[in-house]
Amino acid sequence: MEIQQQSIWDNMPKLQLQISYSQDKLSTANNSVVEAQEVSSLNCTPVMRDRKQNKLYKYLSGYLTLKQLLVHQILGFTLIWSIYGAAYYTFNTSNSYSILKHTFSLLGSWDSDCNPKGWYWFSAGMCLSFFVEVPIVMYIYQRLKLVNGKLAKWNASFWMVGVSAQFLVGCCPSTNSILFGKVKFEDMHNVLAAITFICLLIGAPLNGALVGYDRRSSCEKIGKKNLFDHRLTDTCMAVVLLSMTVSVSICVLGQIIDMLGITSVSSPVWEFSLWENVIIFTYLYLIWFPFTLPNRCDESDNVVSFQ
Repeated sequence: MEIQQQSIWDNMPKLQLQISYSQDKLSTANNSVVEAQEVSSLNCTPVMRDRKQNKLYKYLSGYLTLKQLLVHQILGFTLIWSIYGAAYYTFNTSNSYSILKHTFSLLGSWDSDCNPKGWYWFSAGMCLSFFVEVPIVMYIYQRLKLVNGKLAKWNASFWMVGVSAQFLVGCCPSTNSILFGKVKFEDMHNVLAAITFICLLIGAPLNGALVGYDRRSSCEKIGKKNLFDHRLTDTCMAVVLLSMTVSVSICVLGQIIDMLGITSVSSPVWEFSLWENVIIFTYLYLIWFPFTLPNRCDESDNVVSFQ
């Protein structure tokens, strides 16, 4: 018994040394974790800690003042249509571009009878449109969600899919060249263009529905004011919806006439290219519509500042 007790007392310094060594290792590991967390925090601070303080994030999210939106639109759309103008200027002179016989996309075709010299201008304009239109779409969303959050979110989703497809349209010119396998660039281009048009044809009426919802909700509660000036919004939506309805109807009738082979009513009025261009110019109501909305949103204190 005495021998066992003596053995324990003899080994005690070794045990204390091992415990001390383990504590030192644990302390070192904890310090390493803390240092790693601090480094990670420093590296992620600009984006992850508080995204809403990032000016680019707020800009793309539509937190703009009316003046900032106006400057954005003037600069953005002036640049875009200057680029499209360059594509028009370089179009094949022996087959001059006309909205009565050419679709808008042919400005970006490198086929010999279209725009082999300046097709890339069209692609550049389409891709740039994405970055110009995203802040506008989100600006509209930040205001319309005051009326109905869920419907405004669906509306913004359709618009975002549309402008994203528009970006990809610029990456896939309307040309007979092979993209992969038996698929031509033109085939992919047409699919993406169709997605863009469908989203436009859904998104614009949804804007109108939210405007109508604002009018109805204000009528249900006596003394509640409209968020919008309906003299402007109603006029804007009426022009857009009428133009879209007429354009789509005539496009469909024109295709039916072609399928039936009826030549007695042949006229440029029935040409798909004409009304496709009308629908595209209807798209420009994005310039007007935001200015009919209230110059505030539910997070107006987070409007981006460039000071």
